[in-house]
Amino acid sequence: MRALWQAAVTAQLDGVVGLKSEAQQAIAAADTARTDAELRVELLRQEMTELRSVLTTRDVPSDLYKASNLCSEKSVS
Repeated sequence: MRALWQAAVTAQLDGVVGLKSEAQQAIAAADTARTDAELRVELLRQEMTELRSVLTTRDVPSDLYKASNLCSEKSVS
């Protein structure tokens, strides 16, 4: 009976060890995924900043042109 009990406990412990190992692997995978996501977010933020800068640079002359045309139209009228 004792041997049967020890076999059952050993089987349960093996199951627990296996579950613990799977959980640790899942934690490692989640940490890696989170780090990757954080890096992607940072890259996207940098791209957005660069795009805003490009758009601002592009729009300023356009706004000045529109303003000068508006002033010209008012002086002609």
